[in-house]
Amino acid sequence: MDLKSGKIFSMNEEGLKTLVSLAEFEGTDPFEFISYAQCGNKKIPLFKVLFTNYCEKNCLYCANRRDRDVRRFSFTPESLSKTFYELYRRKNAEGIFISSGIHHNSLNTMEKILDTAEILRKKYEYKGYMHLKLLPGADSSSIERAVELADRVSINLETISPEKLKEIANEKSFRELLFPLEFAHKTRLKKEKRTGICTQFIVGACGEKDSEIIKTTFLMRKAFNLDRVYYSAFYPVPQTPLENLRAVSKNREFRLYQAFYLMKNYGVKPDDFYFEDGFLREDEDPKEGIYKKIFKGKLIEVNKAPLEVLLLVPGIGMKTAKKILENRRVLRIKHPVQLLRMGARRKSLKYLLIDGKSYEKEYPVLI
Repeated sequence: MDLKSGKIFSMNEEGLKTLVSLAEFEGTDPFEFISYAQCGNKKIPLFKVLFTNYCEKNCLYCANRRDRDVRRFSFTPESLSKTFYELYRRKNAEGIFISSGIHHNSLNTMEKILDTAEILRKKYEYKGYMHLKLLPGADSSSIERAVELADRVSINLETISPEKLKEIANEKSFRELLFPLEFAHKTRLKKEKRTGICTQFIVGACGEKDSEIIKTTFLMRKAFNLDRVYYSAFYPVPQTPLENLRAVSKNREFRLYQAFYLMKNYGVKPDDFYFEDGFLREDEDPKEGIYKKIFKGKLIEVNKAPLEVLLLVPGIGMKTAKKILENRRVLRIKHPVQLLRMGARRKSLKYLLIDGKSYEKEYPVLI
């Protein structure tokens, strides 16, 4: 599978050795399995890999499901750690994300993933970014070890409820997916570790609505203090039971990401969003819907609005809102140019009064 389309790449050891050798040729860029991930304030090249694509599960959507005819492979902890370290040494990758199918059983596969991480940390003294996938059925000792070794751990909830999970992955238990999140969070608190925790939803595989996804996201963040929630728009994989199901638009996925950051950074609650039949509008920033729902078309006076109100104005982000407050302590804002210089986007003028006047028509949004 191709990382350029956001899927985890799988390749046998010999193939990876070939790619490493190709990197020596000037101008050659064979590393399509390297993607860029946000790590703090910078993006780093991240090596995403499956430890094995053997899997005992038969999830309806998955390219590596047990009953699908696909070429299978497995690394050993030694070969995967050596392969990544070569990529890291050559500066082709700065971080690693190890996921996996389940070969034989969860504990066996989880142990091999952790052995790989340990070899990298101890033998190769690798101190860079590491994201480890927790497998369904992982026990407490494996989760604790992962939290100790990794910068981030995750397990995919896939969908919003036990009932929906049964529709697409009836061999998985919602409880066995929740337990790693819960225990990783408790371990992080107990050991005072800064290890990040995240999860992922497949969007649209079982008919769930955006309102349900957003509510579940909010509850999961509240319960486990998740650093990030990922959304993956469903796409049909050939030779799977869902191959004839319609693909979900990437725009829907994008709107859910916007909604997540509004909840995470701006304190927006699920009930604040504007939904049409349970779905966010794909042609509209969720912030615009929130504005309409909460303020019902009323224009906001930029010289009086508190921070929590400014943050709900489309076109004004956190940095700009704080600059507005700082500037207001010294000088009243009287002209749109002042706002635009602080980082506000033109579309914000549609929702604001500046010293009692609307400037929307004088400063239209450029298309």
